[in-house]
Amino acid sequence: MYSNVGRKMKGLATALCWIGVIASVISGIIMISAIKSKYGDDFVIVGLIYITIGCLASWLAYLFLCAIGELVDNSGKIANCSRMIALKLGCEIPDDYSNRDDKPEETAAFEPDWNPSDKW
Repeated sequence: MYSNVGRKMKGLATALCWIGVIASVISGIIMISAIKSKYGDDFVIVGLIYITIGCLASWLAYLFLCAIGELVDNSGKIANCSRMIALKLGCEIPDDYSNRDDKPEETAAFEPDWNPSDKW
């Protein structure tokens, strides 16, 4: 359920975008036909504006949700890389980050074996 959350969010964003575009087009066509039958061709532009704004709003929501999905994917990759680096450096890594109350009193601090002020 919690694996590949970023990819699932991107898929959901794509589905919601297409649903929004299709709903906007259908609603706009219905609006155009209703306005055309009641007022003639003078106010058809309202339906076209509705279609345009609806499609644009769906696309912007798609971009927002895809950006969040990408952030989730990248944060998972960063966590994995950080864990690998910590293991190579010999640092202790807690098994579970979700339970913050019972974390150890002393945490292993990273101490480099070189002086950062030294010049290369």
